[in-house]
Amino acid sequence: MAAKPAAAEQVAGNSSAGLAIAESPECLRAFLATDDTLERWAQAAGLADHDTVRRIVRGWADGRLSPDLLGELIESLGRLLPDVVDADRVLITLDRFLGTLHSPLSAVALFQRDPSALKTLLAIVATSPYLAEIVLAEPDTWEQIRRGGGRPEKRESLRDVLRADIGNQTDPRLVMRALRRFKRREVLRIAYGDIVMDQRLETVVGQISAVADCVVAEAVRVAWLRQLQLRGEPLEADGTPATLTVLALGKLGGNELNYSSDIDLIFCFSAEGRVAGPKPCTNGEFFQRVVQEATKLISEQTELGSAYRVDLRLRPHGNQGPLVLPLAAVTQYYDRQGRTWERQAWVKARCIAGDQALGARLLASLEPWVYSRWLNRTDISGIRALKRRIEQRAVREGADEADLKTGRGGIRDIEFTIQFLQLLNGGDTPDIRGGNTIEAIRRLTASGGLTDQEREILERTYRLLRTVEHRLQILYDRQTHRLPDDDAEFVRLAVRTGYGNGPAAAARLRADLAEATRLNRRILDHLLHDAFPGEKKPEPEVDLILDPDPAAETVA
Repeated sequence: MAAKPAAAEQVAGNSSAGLAIAESPECLRAFLATDDTLERWAQAAGLADHDTVRRIVRGWADGRLSPDLLGELIESLGRLLPDVVDADRVLITLDRFLGTLHSPLSAVALFQRDPSALKTLLAIVATSPYLAEIVLAEPDTWEQIRRGGGRPEKRESLRDVLRADIGNQTDPRLVMRALRRFKRREVLRIAYGDIVMDQRLETVVGQISAVADCVVAEAVRVAWLRQLQLRGEPLEADGTPATLTVLALGKLGGNELNYSSDIDLIFCFSAEGRVAGPKPCTNGEFFQRVVQEATKLISEQTELGSAYRVDLRLRPHGNQGPLVLPLAAVTQYYDRQGRTWERQAWVKARCIAGDQALGARLLASLEPWVYSRWLNRTDISGIRALKRRIEQRAVREGADEADLKTGRGGIRDIEFTIQFLQLLNGGDTPDIRGGNTIEAIRRLTASGGLTDQEREILERTYRLLRTVEHRLQILYDRQTHRLPDDDAEFVRLAVRTGYGNGPAAAARLRADLAEATRLNRRILDHLLHDAFPGEKKPEPEVDLILDPDPAAETVA
């Protein structure tokens, strides 16, 4: 048998790590020449689809990459791919990414000059197919984000960028495209800061919320302009221009929005009156059309998806009521008909768009109702009924342990109990008021409502649950809170959450989540028990009256 050439021997001896591939053009050619060396490299890199590996790597060799750059790239991938999730998908995405560029040579040269550039790209792509598709659609944006380090941006700066993107455009199709592209670019920036730079949870959710604020504000501005051009200006009875304000509730109101979450909005205009213009109508009709159009700009499905799912069900009268009411009607509704669960929702209310002064007036007028200094028996029973409803649904849906949000000791339990303590004590202690969960935990501690140990545990476990929730949601841009049942998928989740690879890492994550929910339940049960010592279990009819959305079996 003839002896192997020296280069072939060198590659064959080192192909598992790729150490010799870039040493010379001869070594690279020897590596590419036989399926055996490529397959051993692929296996060591954690790649299973060897046919695709051969096609991609040899395609690079036939392209515009110089031998030294290609050799360096292959060696780098040999070192990096074993540590990523879904290595085959990541390699395919990298190949597609290089194919979208005007100069793949420049990108690979960057990888050679700055090894962190390739490492961070692979980390983002491995974390989420959704993020990978954004990188492919916005390759130039990726380099800008990488250079900027995913740093947080101020709301004003974000709004200026989006306003410049839209300009004077009022064509709904073009506006919707601008809103969705803006959101996608900013999600990529935020994810870079989250995943690569390991930014704190408060920074991440604050940035996600700021992006949503800007999208809502611009959608409302464009919808207003379109109706203004079509119908004329809405005026109050005394001739003063009528205005519109937008309030966010839920996680957006608390500046703690998820990567994939509905946004809860309430619209309110200043006062009744009429539009004196080419198409006269009442102010109510004018603002109804503004809200309808703004909601469509935000939530309609396009080739780029929707910007956000908009939920308007928390408005006065819910789905049975108008989309928007004047200030006087809103305050009258809550004063006369507002229920405890609605007060709880308004704990997180925040003005995010439109007339800020009007929003401040609305919030100020409702604050005494939200944070009443005297809770009557119906108020207290209503709060407890909401808690029982959450627990009963968690059990009914089998989500006790697998659902990060509704499971026992999960995200909603923490948020609910903190809001409960705010409602219970906020009338006498204004300092504990506020919509952000982590900030509210700290304020309650400062006021004596929580011990330092309780604060430390609740903050730590809340951060863990929200971080894992983010990794689940960013995967495919889906609103999910449920842990995977499949063991292999759970291992992938452990990698994405920073626990490392393999069954042992997955076991550590499971154990940490179980311990977090156990500690939460112990603390939260203690807090609720202390608030209502010796309270008897109410009759089912009480929960039915107080529950705004009862289960079918409860009604039956």
